Amino acid sequence: MTRANTYPALLLLASLLVAPGASADDSPANDSTPNDAVRKPIGVEEFAKTVDGPGGPYLLEGVVSAVSAKKQMIALIDTSEFEKCGVTTCAPITVPVRWDGAMPAVRDIVELDGSVEEREGGKLVFVCKELREREPEKSDGGEDQ
Repeated sequence: MTRANTYPALLLLASLLVAPGASADDSPANDSTPNDAVRKPIGVEEFAKTVDGPGGPYLLEGVVSAVSAKKQMIALIDTSEFEKCGVTTCAPITVPVRWDGAMPAVRDIVELDGSVEEREGGKLVFVCKELREREPEKSDGGEDQ
């Protein structure tokens, strides 16, 4: 019997976040040593493929695709998906994020420290403890000289 069959609440995560075939054994490496001086953030797609239930801490990076200040929620998509299509509506995977601080703007690139928690009705949400806005990486795209 799989974990998804054992825990019906995890089915929601599977439909929202987890790709078929993901397991707890695939957990992201960045949460194994919280005292590391430098942790590399993981993207939304990798996060969704490897996280299958409550846990953490995680360092997550993505692009804000929607904001609800009233509900204190942010929707986050993968940075690479945003770079490919240039809009916030094309990504197949969105991670719901609970954030109690000042809301970032849609299209902002952010790094989030937090963990996954189970909420009402068995829904899983990334609960952000710290949010940092990141500048977009600049390319050396051949400036005219």
